[in-house]
Amino acid sequence: MRKPLPIDWEDMKVLALAIGLREAIRQKGLEKHESAIMQRSAREDWFGERNAKAELLRPATRAEIIAEVSGTDVSIVSKVPTAAEILSGLGTSTKAHLAGAADKAARKFNEMDGSDLVQPDVAQAAKAWTGTAAQVHGWQQAGQGQGGTVVNIAFLGPEQA
Repeated sequence: MRKPLPIDWEDMKVLALAIGLREAIRQKGLEKHESAIMQRSAREDWFGERNAKAELLRPATRAEIIAEVSGTDVSIVSKVPTAAEILSGLGTSTKAHLAGAADKAARKFNEMDGSDLVQPDVAQAAKAWTGTAAQVHGWQQAGQGQGGTVVNIAFLGPEQA
């Protein structure tokens, strides 16, 4: 029969839960027993992974995940939303978040001085955020078919003599 490993298992489990299994093994100087310790942690499910995986497989949990992602209450809906419906809900949510981010960027650009706005990196960022906002809000679509006005503004520095 094998000789028991010189490990305080309860202490190892507490340390592993606090700082991670591999780090606990390293700090205890038990690298040569790493395989045995990892096998025991898996066998005894120290980190609760088996329960978490089983929980995800429950039909009620799946319905909760679908409800969270799609934004619909599946407990009152008789059919489960299709992938297209879920993606549509995500698209709406993403569009709202992008619109909010573009608004924050626009407010920051509005607070900047003109000399800061003409810096190449800032100007490039402003152009990118303007494009994002235009796509999210459909500004290009609204202006199609109508005559638009293009204005070019040149920044002129002090005259040189």
